[in-house]
Amino acid sequence: MNRWVVRFIVALLLTTVTNASDPLSARQTDSGCPNPEVRMCQYVTCANGGQCREIDAARCFTCDCKVGFTGAMCETKEEISNRTHICEFGPCQHGGICLPFNNDFLCQCPPFTTGRYCEQTVTSNPCESSPCLNSGTCIIKNNTFECICTSQYTGYQCEINQATSDQCSFSTCFNGGTCYTSGNATYCYCPTETTGRYCEERLPLNPCISSPCYSDGTCIFNNGNFKCLCSADRTGEFCEKYSVSHPCASVPCLNNAHCFGVNNNTDFYCYCGYDRTGRFCEQEIVYNPCASSPCLNDGSCITVNDTFRCECAPAMTGYYCELNRTLDLCRFSPCYNNGTCYTIKQDHVGCICPSKTTGYYCEEVLNESNECDSCLNGGTCLQHNNSYTCVCPSNFSGENCELINQSQGKVIFHLLLVSIIIVL
Repeated sequence: MNRWVVRFIVALLLTTVTNASDPLSARQTDSGCPNPEVRMCQYVTCANGGQCREIDAARCFTCDCKVGFTGAMCETKEEISNRTHICEFGPCQHGGICLPFNNDFLCQCPPFTTGRYCEQTVTSNPCESSPCLNSGTCIIKNNTFECICTSQYTGYQCEINQATSDQCSFSTCFNGGTCYTSGNATYCYCPTETTGRYCEERLPLNPCISSPCYSDGTCIFNNGNFKCLCSADRTGEFCEKYSVSHPCASVPCLNNAHCFGVNNNTDFYCYCGYDRTGRFCEQEIVYNPCASSPCLNDGSCITVNDTFRCECAPAMTGYYCELNRTLDLCRFSPCYNNGTCYTIKQDHVGCICPSKTTGYYCEEVLNESNECDSCLNGGTCLQHNNSYTCVCPSNFSGENCELINQSQGKVIFHLLLVSIIIVL
């Protein structure tokens, strides 16, 4: 038996037991909860995220189901395959207006109701507690109150004496409003989407922000609601349906295929899923992964779900039976420059390279030239891994000691000049 049905039966038994203990309550089951002191929601868990709520009825509780579920315990899932939007379920209670919002919805509740689904009723009078001070008059407005103050007082509850106070130091502007004074009165500058004397009211959310109109329909916002202006080939509240003249209006495409109008909407095309074909996507494609004979060397192809595996002959292995168990890959001499081949695994080899060679297959020969021969004029060469450095005598410089220092050059010039004069 479904566990939610069992819980429902247990809840009914609890109600029955409490009724039996009180004869007077047992006679009053038709007029309300027989034992309101019993907190039934302590014993009841509604299915599928539903919320238990205690009520004055024979069962003493009810389950407020999430959208898409129904039943006494929210145990039944509603069929939504043919729905265009969740608002078509009418999730808003007490006459609330459902507004599509992205992939979700918002309920615009009527006065004296609140909650996600407008399921809570506001029964108390907000003016009963006399919230307005200093002879202010309380009026009910949008499930709350507003104070009409006498000329000397201001503030949300007429708590500020304008003659003796810095009004804005006591005045409260809600929802991020900014207070300013003019004469003896205070005012609130309200941000976008708020209004009221103290910015205490939020304007209805613009439902067009969520782009509720399908197929390039134009959303028109009006008095907290919206309307979709559809193109000529579309109709419906959200432009979600094809007009009668459109070739897709008769829903010709089967098996959840998508219908598109072609040739200026004189014909249609069905975009099928991966497993369907045909003009109407009416033919099922039976996928056979072994049809291409992927297994080599007499291997047997076996279908496994939507893929395959190969059963290989005794001497073969590999995903496609492409490898010979007895095959020695080193016999093909893959290593260059007298490198030594060794087997890593069945289909993988490595090479041990001789000196002055490198690379995975020893295919690269290192440069054997002695770069230290490049140091000139008695420079000392220091060899590094892939480079060298020349340490030059004091009278030479440069990368390869190829430059004569300027001062030393002058000395050599004078010596040559003196030698020439002596000879002459």
